Amino acid sequence: MKKPATSADTVLGTALTPFQFSRLYARGWTAGRSGEFDVLDGDFDAATAAHNPGRTAAERARWLKGFTEGFQGGSL
Repeated sequence: MKKPATSADTVLGTALTPFQFSRLYARGWTAGRSGEFDVLDGDFDAATAAHNPGRTAAERARWLKGFTEGFQGGSL
């Protein structure tokens, strides 16, 4: 059963469930751990922006959080 969108979801421009947000984080974390991104030679934001699959600001922020933590060696 899908939860109804909350006012926070509406403000952020998305109606994703917590599970969907966790999947975005995990995709970002996996990408950060993969070593496929060379972000040491340039701007971190520019290097990751093209690979971020998020459609809204909230989705993009969630993926980037996962990517950053994965890239820095964080654990799930």
